[in-house]
Amino acid sequence: MLYMKKKKGASLAYVIVVLAIIATIGTAIVSLSLANYKAIIVDSKKTQNLYMSESGLDEAKVKINNLTSKAVEAGNDAVTKSSIENLTSENIESTQNEIFKKEYKKYIHNNLKSLFKIKEGHVLFNTKGFKYEKEDNYYDIELVFINNNKLDLDNGINQLSDLDKNFIFVLPKNKKSDKEILSLRLNSKFNVKDGNEIKNYKDVSLTFEIEVPDYNGAYYTEKIPVYNIWQQGLVVGENLNINQNSNLNINGSVYVSANYNFEDNKSYKNESQNKNASGIIISGGDLSIDNGTLVSKQDIILNGENGELKVLSSLGGNNGGVYTHNLGIYSFEDLNSNKVFGNSKNLKGNKIETKVPVYTMNDLIMNGLNSIIKLQDGFYGINSNSGDKTLTGEKQNSSAIIINSKDLGNGSSLDIKNKAVIMGSAYINTLGESYQTGESLAVKGNYIAYTYAVKDKNVEFKYYNPLQLVESINGDSSLDAKARYFKEASKSFNIKSSGIKLPNADNVISVGVTVDGNNDIKGNNLVLDDIKKIREKYVDNYFKKVNSINTETTISREKKYTNKITKDNDLIYIDINNGANVLKNIENSPLKIKDKLITINKSCNGIIITDKDIKIDSSIDFKGTIITTGNLNVLNKDTAKKQNISITYDEEYLKQLIGSNYEYFKGVFTGNPDSTYLLVKSEKDINDITLDLVKTSNWEVN
Repeated sequence: MLYMKKKKGASLAYVIVVLAIIATIGTAIVSLSLANYKAIIVDSKKTQNLYMSESGLDEAKVKINNLTSKAVEAGNDAVTKSSIENLTSENIESTQNEIFKKEYKKYIHNNLKSLFKIKEGHVLFNTKGFKYEKEDNYYDIELVFINNNKLDLDNGINQLSDLDKNFIFVLPKNKKSDKEILSLRLNSKFNVKDGNEIKNYKDVSLTFEIEVPDYNGAYYTEKIPVYNIWQQGLVVGENLNINQNSNLNINGSVYVSANYNFEDNKSYKNESQNKNASGIIISGGDLSIDNGTLVSKQDIILNGENGELKVLSSLGGNNGGVYTHNLGIYSFEDLNSNKVFGNSKNLKGNKIETKVPVYTMNDLIMNGLNSIIKLQDGFYGINSNSGDKTLTGEKQNSSAIIINSKDLGNGSSLDIKNKAVIMGSAYINTLGESYQTGESLAVKGNYIAYTYAVKDKNVEFKYYNPLQLVESINGDSSLDAKARYFKEASKSFNIKSSGIKLPNADNVISVGVTVDGNNDIKGNNLVLDDIKKIREKYVDNYFKKVNSINTETTISREKKYTNKITKDNDLIYIDINNGANVLKNIENSPLKIKDKLITINKSCNGIIITDKDIKIDSSIDFKGTIITTGNLNVLNKDTAKKQNISITYDEEYLKQLIGSNYEYFKGVFTGNPDSTYLLVKSEKDINDITLDLVKTSNWEVN
C-alpha cells in the first residue's frame, strides 16, 4: 500500500500568507481612515477659521488678548513696586507670585466689562473697530455663559457693573490643572456675504478661557548688601588728575578721598603734607559731572590754561552738590618732588560752572586771567573761626571768597545766584603771623583799607611783615570791628568790585563784609548764635557726604579675588593688595597691567576695584563703576587733539551685573551696607506669557 508523504510546514505557510493579506488590507483601511480623519480635521479647521473671521470672534479674541497683556504688565509693576524688606530668600518667589496673580486678576476683573455693552437686557461684545462694525445687523456677539453658568437675563442686566459679581476666576472642575480660569461662552449671529450680497445667516458659539499665569517677569529679588562705594560712577582714594585737552565726562557721582581723614567731625588730619595740592587737579582739561554729587575731601583746583569744571546735575538739594575743602582757580607746587605739576606760568582761561549747591570747608579762590566762576545754585562756605575754633582749630581754614585776578571786571568774573553763606573771613598772607581781615569776600587791593587811619577812630596798628596793619579799633580787635572799620575806610578809596554778582542782600549771610559789582558793601549779619544754627544745618550734612566712603576700610584685604569677563563681555576686575590677581590671561582685555599701574585702553562695561593707580590715555566709553585706592590720571598723549573719556554710572546695569555674579563680590566690601535688598534682572529665559493666556474650545455651529 502506497502512502503520500506529508509536507511539513504547509499549514504554517498558509496561515502566514492569509495573515499578511489581512494585515495589508487592514493597514490600507487604517491609512485611508486616518487620511480621511485628517482631511475632516483640516476641513473643520478651515471652516472654523472662516467662521471665526466672518463672525468677528477672531477680533474678539484679539481684544481679550490685549486685555490679558495689560493685566500682565499691571502684575509685573506690582511686583516691582512691592516692599521686600521682610522677605526671606525662601519665600521671595512665592510672595512675588501671589502679588502678581492678585494684581493680574484685579485688572481683568476691573476692565473685562469694558469689552461689552448692554442692549435690551443682553450682554453684547463691543464690536467697535471690527471689520464690519459699520454695517447694520451684520453680526451680534452675545455673552451667554460665564464659567459654564448661563447668564440669568430674567433678573435683568441694566449696567455693566452688574457683571462684576460674575467675573471671577475659578479652578476648572474637569481638568488636571491648578491654574485658575475665567470662562466666557460667546455666541455670534452673523450674515455671510458673497460680494456685496448677503448670502447666508449663521449662528456659531465658542468658549474663551482666560488663564491666570504664574509670575515670570523680568525681575527677581536677591538679598544682597548694597554699599555706597559702588553706587558712585568713580571713587578715587588719592588724587584725580586731568591733563591738558582731556575731557572727562561722568554721568553719576564722583568721590575723591585724597588720603584725607576727618576726626570726630571737628578737626581733620591730612596724611600727606598739608601744603601739597591734592584732591581733583584740572590742568588744562575738562571735568563734567551730570546727575550726581561731586565730593573731594581735599581741594578742587584748576591750575592750567583753558580748564573747565562743570557740575550740571539736576538732582539738587541733599542729593546733588559739590563738597570740597577748597574750590578755585590757582597754581601750586608739589613739594614732594620739587616739580611743578600742571602749574602754568600763565594761569588763564579757566572756568567753573555749577548748577548745584557748592559747599566748602575752606575757601572759594579765583586767580589768573579770564577766570570765570558761575555758581547758579548758591555757595556755602561753612567753616567759621569767629568766636569759636572748635570746628577745625585752624584759623587758616575759615571759609571766605578770595579774588586775586588782576582783570576782575575786564575778563574775570564771579557770579553767585540763589544764596551765599560765608562763615569766615579772609587772611592776608604776611610773613610769619597771618592777618585776619574783616572781609568774607576779599579782592586783592582792597586790603589797603587796613593801612588807613580813619579820623575820629582810636586805631592801633601792628607790624605784620611787610605791612603795618590795623590791629584794633577802640580796643576791639574782633572780626566784627574790622568789618565795620573796612566800611568806613573804603570811603577814602575806590574799592575793587567790578565783575562780582551776588544774590540780593536777604540771601547773603556772612560774618564779614562783602562787595559786589554795584560798589555795594554789605555788612556782616551773623552773630555767634546764628553761626551755631547754620553749622547745625550745613556742617552735619557736609560731614555726612564727605565721610560716606572710606576706600581703606570699606574694601576687604583678606579675601582672595577672582577676575573674569562674563559671556556678555562685562568686566569684573578686583585686584586688592597690589597684584594678587591680574587679568593678563584674558583675551582682548581692555586693561593693560604693568607693575602698580593699570591702563584702560578700550571701551568696556563693568566694575574695576583696585589698589593700583589707573591711567586713561585714549578716548573711551565706560559703563559701570571704577574704584581705586590710588590715583586716577587722565592723560592726553597728543595734547594737540581733544581726548574724550565718558564714564556712565548705570544703576540697573550694576544691579544686574552684581546680582548675577554675586559670588565674585561676596565679602569684597566691609562695614554696614547702605541697604540689604537688591532687585535684579533674571538670568532665566523669559517667554512672552501673554501670547498663550486665552484659549478657545467647544466650537459649535448652531
